[in-house]
Amino acid sequence: MRSQRDRLVRTRCSVARQGAPGNGHRTRGRLVVVGSPAEEGGGGKIPIITSGLLDDIDAAIMLHPSGENLSAMRTLSRSSLTMTFTGRAAHAAVSPHDGINALDAAVLTLNAIGLLRQQMSDDVRIHAIITEGGDAQNIIPERAVIEASVRAEDPRALLENVQPRVENCARGAAMATGAAVTIEEGGPTYLSIQPNPVLEAIVDASYARIGRITEPHREEVFPGSTDMGNVSQVVPSIHPNIEIVPGLTMHSRRATELVGGEHGDKAVLDGALMLAMTATNLFRHPAVVDEVKANFVEGIRPT
Repeated sequence: MRSQRDRLVRTRCSVARQGAPGNGHRTRGRLVVVGSPAEEGGGGKIPIITSGLLDDIDAAIMLHPSGENLSAMRTLSRSSLTMTFTGRAAHAAVSPHDGINALDAAVLTLNAIGLLRQQMSDDVRIHAIITEGGDAQNIIPERAVIEASVRAEDPRALLENVQPRVENCARGAAMATGAAVTIEEGGPTYLSIQPNPVLEAIVDASYARIGRITEPHREEVFPGSTDMGNVSQVVPSIHPNIEIVPGLTMHSRRATELVGGEHGDKAVLDGALMLAMTATNLFRHPAVVDEVKANFVEGIRPT
């Protein structure tokens, strides 16, 4: 990411908070607007956490476009791995016995991961591609690279159980083929979103006031990942979705077409209003903020 894009945008503004009806009392709140680029893999919210910017924040709220109105969602934690295999080049016809095939190690790793899936819980997702696998078909590949994403709902299960087993697939394949392997993080780890039922209820009410009906509360986990999950581990958070058109799948050509038109514009305006109403509810009712905090348990904090 370019340094200009990495710059954290921090805008502070005092927000008048109305006291109890009829008493004329006014207190003051604080709204912090933070730009966080690179959600899709770069983890732009993680340095915001480690910088301490959120240490005195009562609640974090954001919004994501979607094909439905959701007041909250659960997600998967995700780690990103880059596995680099190093072998020895040789002519594939004249002297294959002199080579060590790094691509074989990569293919064997993918096969091992495929077999591992049977022993994984239903929430686990492992997906990978070979990004390097040789330069010419008549040369034993001396270098091969796998990029993989490993996901699970429980972040501790991901980091302490699932990810190590995937890494062992690569180590075993390297040992079997005689190649060497290095395993590095391909990006920051995304943690699953911790729900907050109080914030969810506020968003439901805010959506209803602008004429948007939210989908019923869901127990199933959305099989995606976001760095807002990391925020939710350290600050009470909400990550609602707003419908552009019913059933729309994001990251699709149709979504690209719609977000720049009237449907996208309406979602932006409605979404901004919903977020403003949600924040105003918190500013006006300190007891609700206390309830939000009472329903929060701090999880994993990035280091």
